[in-house]
Amino acid sequence: MNLSLRVKVPKDGRNSPYLLIGKLKVNRLADNDGVYGGELRLPRDIAFRFRITTDTGVQEAGRNGKEAPFRILKLPGDAAIDYEVERWSE
Repeated sequence: MNLSLRVKVPKDGRNSPYLLIGKLKVNRLADNDGVYGGELRLPRDIAFRFRITTDTGVQEAGRNGKEAPFRILKLPGDAAIDYEVERWSE
């Protein structure tokens, strides 16, 4: 299965070369500041829960700065997904 993925993150000075979505490594796009993404090939019917994490282990947080709930990725077939990180935990 093919997954087209884009993740927009806040421009807060963090300059991670990649993000982790579960165990999936998602690289920063060279031409877009604060945007990560790419084309991934995954097993069909994959499903897992995750928080978006920087390369240094900082996890996404909700608007209030507290731990964000887990996201769930469940894909029966090819998909294009956009995520947005509101802020990072401290």
